[in-house]
Amino acid sequence: MEFCTQIATQSILNEMNKNADKVRENVNLWVEKETRGLIKEILPKTVELAPPLSLANALYFRGSWEDPFMAWKTKHKKFHILNREIIDVPFLNSYDVYRSYASLDDFKVLKLPYERGIGYDGKPLQFSMYLLLPHDTYGLKDMVKKFNSDPELLAPKSLNNHLRKVELSRVSIPKMKFSYGVDAKELLEDQGLTLPFSVKDADFSNMVNVYPVPNVYVDSMVHKSCIEVNEEGTEAAAATFARMVFGFDPDCEPTPVSTFVADHPFMFMIVEEFTNLVVSTGAVLDPQN
Repeated sequence: MEFCTQIATQSILNEMNKNADKVRENVNLWVEKETRGLIKEILPKTVELAPPLSLANALYFRGSWEDPFMAWKTKHKKFHILNREIIDVPFLNSYDVYRSYASLDDFKVLKLPYERGIGYDGKPLQFSMYLLLPHDTYGLKDMVKKFNSDPELLAPKSLNNHLRKVELSRVSIPKMKFSYGVDAKELLEDQGLTLPFSVKDADFSNMVNVYPVPNVYVDSMVHKSCIEVNEEGTEAAAATFARMVFGFDPDCEPTPVSTFVADHPFMFMIVEEFTNLVVSTGAVLDPQN
């Protein structure tokens, strides 16, 4: 098992305007290195760079299943996507196995543990993947709405209260390899986190100690993630870049069933069990994209 996070900060008051392309290249190379090549370009040329500060972070995870899927059992099966088309994708399969499982009102939960590891501080780490499969073949949107209205339902502690080790005659999940990017600033603002993006209220004085200086706020933020799930385990990476710029405020000073078959869209989370830290989460709409 390998899990690491890295954070890079670069003060660019003087060199940014002269050497933005070099800074962009350095950030992209750093992210590629820290994510083991899974994310190659966090900063396209369309993202402008400006003083006084840029922040980048990267996460990399690689874990082997505690109970691997046998490659010879991998078979192509039907997967229903949300536009009601049906596609053929390879599925990982296990039969007559004991797994942590629960069937709730609107969805099923399956927990698949990875092999235990040791952190940099010498403490044990135990990661697991949680798969949340709506009962309704096309019920993912309704399930997500329910989680948004009551986030506690999605908390690992809450899910574990329902999980029981039961015998499942069949476990079948699609092999996955996909990546996505998102405007993280827009996403966070939609969720109510607005303070870092406010010219008036943002406070990064402990990070940018230049005087005299106008207020500094986060002007843009981009995020990329990717994940691959196969017979041996999971490899995942994520990276985020935030551009911080000067700003002036003009107004003031600064019951168990026998199978778990994920043949339609579902959610997943990778969780560190000792801390209940969610290190990766997403929704599988099409395992091939």
